[in-house]
Amino acid sequence: MSAFVDSYDLVIVGSGFASMFYLEGALKKPNGPKRILVIEFGRFENYAERLMRQINQSGDSESEQASGRKGAYFLNRTPEKPWTARIAFGGGSNCWFGSTPRILPSDFKMKTNFGVGEDWPITYDELEPFYCEAEEMMQISGSSDMPYPMSRPYPLGPHRFSEPDQALKNAYPDRFFVVPTARASEASRRAGCCNNGVCFMCPVDAKFTVENGLQKTYQHAQVRFVYETEVTRLEHQGDRVTGVVCKKDGREFAVKADRVVLGANAISNPYILLRSGIDHPETGRGLCEQAGVKVQVTLEGMKNFQGSTVTTGWGVNDLFGDHRRHRAGFMFNTVNRAMNLSLDPRSPFSDLEIIVAVEDFRRADNRVTFEEGVDRPVVRFNGVSELTGRTLRELPAHLEKILSVLPVKKMKIVPDGRKTESHIQCTTPMGDDPRTSVVDRHGIHHGKRNLWVLGSGMFPTASPPNPSLTISALSLFSAHHTA
Repeated sequence: MSAFVDSYDLVIVGSGFASMFYLEGALKKPNGPKRILVIEFGRFENYAERLMRQINQSGDSESEQASGRKGAYFLNRTPEKPWTARIAFGGGSNCWFGSTPRILPSDFKMKTNFGVGEDWPITYDELEPFYCEAEEMMQISGSSDMPYPMSRPYPLGPHRFSEPDQALKNAYPDRFFVVPTARASEASRRAGCCNNGVCFMCPVDAKFTVENGLQKTYQHAQVRFVYETEVTRLEHQGDRVTGVVCKKDGREFAVKADRVVLGANAISNPYILLRSGIDHPETGRGLCEQAGVKVQVTLEGMKNFQGSTVTTGWGVNDLFGDHRRHRAGFMFNTVNRAMNLSLDPRSPFSDLEIIVAVEDFRRADNRVTFEEGVDRPVVRFNGVSELTGRTLRELPAHLEKILSVLPVKKMKIVPDGRKTESHIQCTTPMGDDPRTSVVDRHGIHHGKRNLWVLGSGMFPTASPPNPSLTISALSLFSAHHTA
């Protein structure tokens, strides 16, 4: 048992989407926590510094800066499959593309609807008000026609389609949409998008980040931050966590906590649990993300690159239908950026990049583990699920059918074009049954009732839509019901 140097009502680990949206919700509660500590493994880097250094995702260099150790913040036993995350204040909000579609209502009930995967212990209707709240906080740009019900419109209007996008919308009016995004379509609380398609590191700060969107939250008088500090383990007794043990500048210290929120990524969260001896058969198992595929399409007599941001179109043609009993579903985005323009002077705007995201399901042999003698998480990934593999093999035929409404001259799937989607998921799944899930519907650990384990590790399945909006909505949902 460590000696505690201080005491807090709430200790939060991490400062990305999961942690900061939970903090926002907790601060709104009249009788919520008063003394709050946020522990961040990485550094605080403001927007100007990130822009100057063009800092994005990494599994390696940024974590070296944060921890002083050589190599990545995890040990990858299967390095042919990379996993990327941003280890710094704001987490993934510093480097995401900003696409924010919701998960479709049917995807919350995969087992019930299609007999595969697992049902989420929360329904779309229960989460819908918190989707709205997260969208308001992020100032999402989007259209009024979506493949899911919305009780409130998006705060900002949609981005502009390209010509191929409009042709797909005409052909599939209820299956193809302007992708909702945290890249502001017009000046509001942030600058408006510059419409140059260089969105990975936004040059005008139009894309939502924790830094530019949640200042009142992380600068709140009740909140204290510590940076470049590693959480090594949790102290616990019976069904409660009693404190958090940390290391900073080579020295270990501990703080007492009435409640703890693990809001780091889906590699770090299970590792902290396992290293603390808070074990469960499913902790760390099921590591996965969407399987990404990059497709290069050459069009005949139709130009591209008129869209007003980096990704403009969102196709969900494949997410409806009973075929999902036999193979995984996929969504696709149309990409709008200058680096993909054709070099042919006769048709310089004829190329169209398409990014496909195929859902995946948990496999027990894909996992995060704690190994004695190794000072970081150990990761193994032995491949996608059988259903996902089947879809990947059949994907060219499915895409040819969907894209037949465009004047396609040539379609090529780019080998190794998308080794990772940077969406680490499913390692601490939520569910109603403590035997088969790590946390309950609110993200509270089944065995430690003052411990929240939030983020995309909660997801029971890796649905095709980008996860950041759902992570944020789940954290707001949890804070509303439990903070």
